[in-house]
Amino acid sequence: MWIRNRRFSRLLPSWRRSGLGAALLLLLAVGVSSYNSLRELVLNRQKLEHSYQVLRKLDRVESGIKDSELGRRGYLVQQDEDFLLMFRSGLQTADVALDELQTLTGDEPNQQQRIQAVRLLVNQRFSALRQSVGIQRNFPKEQQTQAELTLQGQQAQYQIQVLLSQMSHHEQSLLQQRSTQMTNSLQATKLISLVGYGLSFGLIVWVFYLLEAEIRQRRAAEQTSRQSVTETADLYNNAPCGYHSLDRQGRFVQINDTELNWLGYERSELLGQPVVKLLSASSQGVFQALFPKFVQQGQLKNLELELRRKDGSMLPVSLSSTAIRDAAGRFIMSRSSLFDISELKQTEAALRMSEATFRSLSEFAPIGIFMTNAVGQMVYSNAQAQKIGGYSLAQSLGFGWTQFIHPDDLRWIMEQWREQGAQASSTYNDVRYLHQDGTIRYGCVRTAPILSAEATPVAYVGTVEDITESRAMAQIKSEFVSTVSHELRTPLTAIRGSLGLLAGGVYDQKPEKGRRMLQVAAEQTDRLVRLINDILDFQRLESGKITLTMQSCDAAALIQQAVEAMRPSAEAEQIQICVALTPIQVWVHPDSILQTLTNLISNAIKFSDPGKTICVSVQPHSLELDSAKLRPSCGCHEGGCHEPDTPIPSPPADYALFMVQDEGRGIPAELLEKVFDQFQQVDASDSRLKGGTGLGLAICRKIVEQQGGQIWAESLLGQGSVFCFTVPLQPTDSPAQPPSCSFAEASPVDPLMLSRPAPISIR
Repeated sequence: MWIRNRRFSRLLPSWRRSGLGAALLLLLAVGVSSYNSLRELVLNRQKLEHSYQVLRKLDRVESGIKDSELGRRGYLVQQDEDFLLMFRSGLQTADVALDELQTLTGDEPNQQQRIQAVRLLVNQRFSALRQSVGIQRNFPKEQQTQAELTLQGQQAQYQIQVLLSQMSHHEQSLLQQRSTQMTNSLQATKLISLVGYGLSFGLIVWVFYLLEAEIRQRRAAEQTSRQSVTETADLYNNAPCGYHSLDRQGRFVQINDTELNWLGYERSELLGQPVVKLLSASSQGVFQALFPKFVQQGQLKNLELELRRKDGSMLPVSLSSTAIRDAAGRFIMSRSSLFDISELKQTEAALRMSEATFRSLSEFAPIGIFMTNAVGQMVYSNAQAQKIGGYSLAQSLGFGWTQFIHPDDLRWIMEQWREQGAQASSTYNDVRYLHQDGTIRYGCVRTAPILSAEATPVAYVGTVEDITESRAMAQIKSEFVSTVSHELRTPLTAIRGSLGLLAGGVYDQKPEKGRRMLQVAAEQTDRLVRLINDILDFQRLESGKITLTMQSCDAAALIQQAVEAMRPSAEAEQIQICVALTPIQVWVHPDSILQTLTNLISNAIKFSDPGKTICVSVQPHSLELDSAKLRPSCGCHEGGCHEPDTPIPSPPADYALFMVQDEGRGIPAELLEKVFDQFQQVDASDSRLKGGTGLGLAICRKIVEQQGGQIWAESLLGQGSVFCFTVPLQPTDSPAQPPSCSFAEASPVDPLMLSRPAPISIR
C-alpha cells in the first residue's frame, strides 16, 4: 500500500504537467478558433450593415420622388409656396441618395447599371416636375400640357419603381444570405467556445483536483457538495416557476414541486409518463410537431401550451427548453422552465373584449368617430365618419382625408391643426366635405388631444356629425319666416295706410275715396285672415297634430258639395263647371278632402277667363295606369259634354282619381313640382291680383299624402292645366254600411246642361 502511494506521488507531477500542457494547448486552439469566428462574425455584420444602408438609401430615393410629387400636386392645387419647399427638398433628397447609392454599390456592376438607369429616369422625372411647376406658376391655364407632363411623369415613375424594386430585391437576397452566414458563424462560435472552454475548464479542475487530493480536504469537499446539492434541490423544488426534464421520448425524468402543485399530481404519478397526456388537444399537435425539431436544434423559447390539471381544468403556461447532450452531441434530455400565464391570458381576453366593445360601439355609433396621430395622419375612422366624408377607410388613412375636404376649408384647417398641436387644445368647427357622389356635405367636427405623461399630445380623437340636413332645414325655416313676414307685412301696410288716411281726416270731404279706403282695408283684412288661416292649417298639418278620422265616403257626394260651394264664385266670373259623377266609395277624412277639392276648384276659377269651363271628375285608378294618358271621365269633346260612348277597360282599381281641369293659361313644365311648395306661385303678381296666399296647394299636398294618396299637376302653356290626386278606396274587409259622409241635401249637378269647347289634351 505504501509502495503504491509512493508510485502515485511520483506519477503526480507528470499527470499535472500533461494536464496543464493539454489545457494550455486547448485554450490556445479555442482562442485561435474564437478569434477567426469573431473576425468572420464582424465581417458578416459589416456586410449586413452595408445591405441595410443600401436599402435605406433606396427608400430615401423613393421618398424624395414621392415628396417632390406631393409638393408639385400641393402647389398645383393650393398655390402655396410651402409646397415648393417640399418639392425642392424631395429633389435634393433623391439626388443625394442616388450619389450615396452609387458609392455604396461600387463593387456591384449590375447595381451600378441600374443606378445609372434610375438616375436617368429620375432626371427625366425631375425635369418634368420642374417644368410642371414652372407652367403652373407662369401659365396656370395650360391644363393640357400639365396632363401630358403628368402622364409622362407616371410612366417614368413606373419605370423607376421597377428598377428600385429590382435593386431592393437584389439587396434583400444578399441580406438573407449574409444573415444566414452570420447566424451560422455565431452558432459555430458559440459551439467552439462552449466545447473548448468546457474541456479546458475540466482539465484544469482535474489537475488542481489532483494537486489538492488530500483526504481531509476531500471529505470537506464532499460535505460541501452534499450541502450544495441539498440547497440546489431546495431552490429547484421551491422555485416560483415550474421545472421538468424530458427524455428523448418526451417522458418525465424530473419535475419540481412547484409544477406538481400547479397540476395537483404526486411526483410518482408523472415520472416516466409522456408529457402529451397532460396537454390539451390543440397543444398536443403543437408539441408533437416541434419536439423532433427541438431534439435536433436544442433550443425552444416562449412556447405557449395548455396543461390539464388533475381536476380537469386547464393551465396556460409559457415554456422554454434547452437540450442536454453528451460529449458526442447526442441528446440526453431536455431541461424546461414553465411560467403560469393565467393572469396574462385573462388580461389579454379582457383587452380583446374591451377592444371588441369599443369597435362595436364605434362602428354602430350614430356619429362619425376618427383618430389621428400627433401630426394629423388618420389611423382610424368608423363607418359613419366614412359615410359623411364620402371616403373609405383605406382612402382616409394618413393624409388621405385631406383630399375630401373642400379646398376653401383645407388651408384654415391645416393652420388650425398646427396651432392645436402646439397648444394641445380641443377644437369645434363646421367642415365641408367633397362627397364622391358630387354633393357637398357639412360636418360638425370636434377634436380632443390624447396626452402623454409629459402632457404632450400623442394622438387626437374626434367626432363628426352630419349637419347637412339641419343646415338645409334651418335655411328653409329662415326663408319661411322671411316669406311669412313679407306676406303679413303687405296687407298690414295697406290696412294701416288706409285707416291712417281715414283717421287723419284726409278724405272727410271726399266720401267716395273714403269708402274706397274702407274697401281696401276690408279686402286686405280678408287677405290677412286667409293668410293666417292657411299658415295655421299648414303648420298643424306639418306638425302632425291633426288626427284624421278615416271613414267610407261617396266620392260623387264630395264633388257635389265642393262644386255647390264654389258655384257662386264661378257664376260671378262667368265660368261654367262640368262634373262627372261616378259612384265610388273612398276611405278618407271627408272634411279635408272637401277642403282639397274646394282649393283646386277655387284655383281653377281664379286662372280661367270668362266663358271658359272647368271639368271636375272622379274615376277608379290603378297604379299600373300611365298618368300621361289621364282624361276627364265626363267624355267632353266638341259639340257638348256627355257620357263616353264606350267605357275604357282598366285594370283593377286601388285608388280613386280626382281631376280638376281648366282652360287657363297653363303652368311652365319647370314649375309643375314647385307650385306645391310653400309660397310658390307661377307669377309673383298673382298674390296681389288673384288674392292667393301661396299656401293652398301646399296644404292640399299635405292632406292628400297624410291619407295615403298622391297629388300632381299636368299642363300645357296656353291650353290649360289638370290637377290630379288619388285617395284609397274603401277597404274590402270593412263592414258594408251606408256612407256616413254622403250629403243628401246637395243638389245634383247635371253635366249635360253645361256646354264647353273641345277638351284640353294633356300629354
